[in-house]
Amino acid sequence: MKSPTATVMVIEPAAALRAVLKTMVESNGLAFRGFSDLPEAIRSLASAPVDLVATAAHLPAGQYPEILRQLRDCPGMADTPIVLVTSDIGESTRRSALESGITEVFAKDDLAALARYLEVVQAHAGAAAGGPRRGKALVVEDSPSAAELLRATLAAEGLQAVVVPSVREAMAAFAPRRFRLAVVDLVLEDGQSGVVLIQKLRDSQAPVNVLGYCRKSQEPRIMPLPSVYSLRPRRHLSPRPNMS
Repeated sequence: MKSPTATVMVIEPAAALRAVLKTMVESNGLAFRGFSDLPEAIRSLASAPVDLVATAAHLPAGQYPEILRQLRDCPGMADTPIVLVTSDIGESTRRSALESGITEVFAKDDLAALARYLEVVQAHAGAAAGGPRRGKALVVEDSPSAAELLRATLAAEGLQAVVVPSVREAMAAFAPRRFRLAVVDLVLEDGQSGVVLIQKLRDSQAPVNVLGYCRKSQEPRIMPLPSVYSLRPRRHLSPRPNMS
């Protein structure tokens, strides 16, 4: 039996759901660390960071913005993907969470999308173990300056950007297994919703890591982590890509 390629931490008060997530994580060849509350998880991270965190949106320790802050403050966790598993999956909640620095949002009553995401985590972790990653990234961004910033950042990580400005063009360009990564601006012109596009890309069931960001509040620097790609969760857009 192969050793796990990455470690997933789950923070979920409900024991039954935690058990379901444990089975899901381990069936994808990933190591599982489960906790019922945030303080216990934080203590664990002090000695051993993880590759991905899946947390409930509401814990006794606070709501997801406070959960996110405390997790980011742990050693080695500044860039780690953090996803929400929540019963509130409305577009306003998804957009607010993604803008705050949450990597992905999944519904508790429909865990199929989370299962596909874990498959992506496992695939990317295996590819990372084999050496540098190369391929194409779909960038959905209607600002030429932001698109060029993302293009340069992706090129530094060995990814060739295919830039499109709209949801319609993104769906036309997107094809399963053509892209390793998709980066979507949450706020597009002409009333287009990046959040809706992210859901459509996920629904395609392609093994692609999908990231959403808001260029008004995040620096779009792409982090090639051992498990999946992640946006660096820092506030404010930098005028130049940081190549360090």
